[in-house]
Amino acid sequence: MRPRRPQVYTTAAAVVAAAALLGGCASGGTAFTAGASDIIGTWKNPKGAAFSFNSDGTFAAQGVTGALPLPGGCADALSVGRWHLVDLPGPDTGAGVERSTWLALDPPGREAAAACGIQAGIRRDSAGINLCLVIDPDQTCSGDELLRRPKS
Repeated sequence: MRPRRPQVYTTAAAVVAAAALLGGCASGGTAFTAGASDIIGTWKNPKGAAFSFNSDGTFAAQGVTGALPLPGGCADALSVGRWHLVDLPGPDTGAGVERSTWLALDPPGREAAAACGIQAGIRRDSAGINLCLVIDPDQTCSGDELLRRPKS
């Protein structure tokens, strides 16, 4: 007969694993279903990233790597492009949706979009709506990577 592991260790391991998962998700708050009017405007973070989202579906950005480390050439490619709300997980058809918890950002050109397109999780916490730029929807952001609208 095998010795039985004490239940305390199994429970403690489960608590530690849950805390680690929740800790990664806590930054930025909870998912927020946004419309275009929630996104249009200027967003910045303390690391120097700044994005201006326009009502015509275009964006301009500076300091992109202050919000997300990117493969070579992608930071430059994402200095301008197009944005739209998108349902994730799932394939991005490029058509966009009216409201979502995700935003897609694509640089101009088919090849650049395929290699450098990114998403932003739309979340809300006590400081308001924020954007977390990611390459993979399972990624999270630290507090200083989150993009927020500057207070007026």
